[in-house]
Amino acid sequence: MGAAKPVRTAGQASSGTQQTARNGLLWGEREHGHTMCCLEKRLFTEEPMRPRILARFGCRLAAVLLAAVAPTTARAEPAAVQPATYAAPAPDAEAQHEATAKQVRLVKQLIATRRTDPTLPAQLVQLTADLPAADGVACFEHLAEMHAQAGDYNAAADVRRSLVDRWPDQPAALAATRWLIALYGSSEVAWAKRTKRVVPRGLKPVEDPQASPPEASTEFAQYAVLAGDLAVQKHPSWNDDPPLLMARSAAARRVRGGDAALARLRRLRGLPPGDPWGDAARMESWLQELRSEAPPKGLVACPLTGAPVLDGQLADDCWQSAARIALTPGGTNPSPTTARSAPATEVLLARDAEYLYLAVRAAKAVPQAPVVQMQGVDGRRDYDTAERRGDHVQVRLDLDRDYATWFEWVIDARGHTADSAWTDAAWNPEWFVAASDDAQQWRAEAAIPWTSLGAAAPATGEAWAVAVERRIRPGAKPLAAFTAANDPPTPAAFGILRFQ
Repeated sequence: MGAAKPVRTAGQASSGTQQTARNGLLWGEREHGHTMCCLEKRLFTEEPMRPRILARFGCRLAAVLLAAVAPTTARAEPAAVQPATYAAPAPDAEAQHEATAKQVRLVKQLIATRRTDPTLPAQLVQLTADLPAADGVACFEHLAEMHAQAGDYNAAADVRRSLVDRWPDQPAALAATRWLIALYGSSEVAWAKRTKRVVPRGLKPVEDPQASPPEASTEFAQYAVLAGDLAVQKHPSWNDDPPLLMARSAAARRVRGGDAALARLRRLRGLPPGDPWGDAARMESWLQELRSEAPPKGLVACPLTGAPVLDGQLADDCWQSAARIALTPGGTNPSPTTARSAPATEVLLARDAEYLYLAVRAAKAVPQAPVVQMQGVDGRRDYDTAERRGDHVQVRLDLDRDYATWFEWVIDARGHTADSAWTDAAWNPEWFVAASDDAQQWRAEAAIPWTSLGAAAPATGEAWAVAVERRIRPGAKPLAAFTAANDPPTPAAFGILRFQ
């Protein structure tokens, strides 16, 4: 409908509610204070109890627990009594397993209540010193994942670097290194941190004081390239790891250009056709060389169009020429039976100089004991109110094609929304949504400013990876665009969105 700006409806959709950790006692709840005091009293003053307590919790764990509660008590341990002087009787294998399990549970309780305590990583080193390597790794990974889910990537990175330094030969060290290279090489994370707005529910957005300056983005990518090179020098076998190779290549593309990125993917291009990592590597060659043969991955052309009026009707001219992505139970290869039985679903994409336009047209599903009863479209909308246990469509946009980090946009059958940058649900970009429904289908239209995705609109020929799926109810097979959906998604779940 010409060049009219999209209507900014009352349904502006941003997401995220910052979570704040509670400050509590060591085991999380005030009612445990009596238990802690009794434990402290017994450890300090009741000699017959000391071997039994230490046998149950371990000398090192008991010492750290005492150090944690020492500021809250006026008692002082007699100089002649040292916790480490008591040795528990040698337990049998079953008792040792149970003692280890109890210690791990206590450590995770400590992590849950003290996640934001800056001294916790040092305490964690002591608490896990006597644990088997696998259990120690699990405790560190538990803390790192809590930080990452809260969007505190700096803290998560510190913990995972400590994990790699302490257990370099454990399989978790490779997983942690993948995560670190993806973090520092990610254009999505860099942009989200640069532009992050914190939006507590019901309040106005405010800029994140820890947002990154513009020049930090490339510096982080340079660090990712260097750190990845050093990692494979120390662990040569890691140079054959597909996720690590792809993350290193994406970081190199941002810093040194396409040729440097392709050189790192030589090993992956040798994988057989149909391998998701091999196809992703061959797609990079196809995009750079603009070959005439069919692309190795699904390719969607996003046209330059006029702007729609956001009313949820999908009647504007721009949708007639938009890119169409059909969702089926088997992605690009559904069986005839599942294709016929699945509710028809399609996602449309178009763009102009200011916005990426996204539309959803979804046939209503026959209810089959849904966990959440979804009502019709309504105009009430707040941050992150999309119901992920009900009928919703999610679109993941991977701007640098590392297949590790992405922006996620969610619209449910009521027109409610959610969004995130990788695992950070507190990222609250500006975008605009309108929705409508009738007896047969629900529809939604969205306009996402390019400033919510990057510094400028993508150039003609630029390509992003895109994954689209619809989930109707928990436990039901999701409808996907390019392959059967999986979580976290592999490169097979993504096609390529190329801008015309």
